[in-house]
Amino acid sequence: MSGAPPDPEWDELLAVMGAAAQPPPNTLRDRVLTASTPLPFAFVRAAQGIWLPVGEGAHAKALFLDSRDRWSTRLVRLNDGVRLTPPALGGWCLMYVISGSLACAGEVLGAGDMLTGADEWRAAGDTLVLEQCYSQRPTGSPQRMPASALSWQTATDGIRVAPVGLGGPGIVLVDAEPDAVLPEHTHEGVEELFVLRGSCVVEGEVMESGDYHRAIPGSTHHPTRAGSEGCLLLTALRIDAAA
Repeated sequence: MSGAPPDPEWDELLAVMGAAAQPPPNTLRDRVLTASTPLPFAFVRAAQGIWLPVGEGAHAKALFLDSRDRWSTRLVRLNDGVRLTPPALGGWCLMYVISGSLACAGEVLGAGDMLTGADEWRAAGDTLVLEQCYSQRPTGSPQRMPASALSWQTATDGIRVAPVGLGGPGIVLVDAEPDAVLPEHTHEGVEELFVLRGSCVVEGEVMESGDYHRAIPGSTHHPTRAGSEGCLLLTALRIDAAA
């Protein structure tokens, strides 16, 4: 109303509304955009993460879960004699026995053995398993890949690889001699890496047994060097995966 005395609270409200209508300063906008951009590399150390119960005598630690692509990677720890069914995710599922042994589909798997397509497994002794599941439906009967049946090929000096042909994503075991170097490479899809034995340096980070690493599509790994004791790695590459 004309001639009304000034109202400090009203003036303050108008000032706030005017400020809100202005675009954020470049520095703030840059910080927001940076925060929404996925980091090219992620690491989960053996001592990190939370072990959650998934049944009596069974615990799991999630390493990667993408509900959009229906993909999961986790560690599963089973007490002796415990039975466990596959996760609700369903689909193709690979189990790599890190330690202990499993009885699955009439087969007994020891450390270093792999199996896909089993509906249920039972631990024979305290057992640790690396499990990767994908929504792709399995075909055929369960398949077993004993460590002794792997076909190793020389990739470069001091490094040999063994593709795991069990019908899922591109899974490869990498065995590197002490101080061997894996050349620089760019990823077409999501690449996961789990250290089964020894150590290596990935993007300046020292990774040791039990550590997990993930790289997004389009990222580049600079040369990766094995530690003084060498290393054994399980890698998985999914071309169709999201970051």
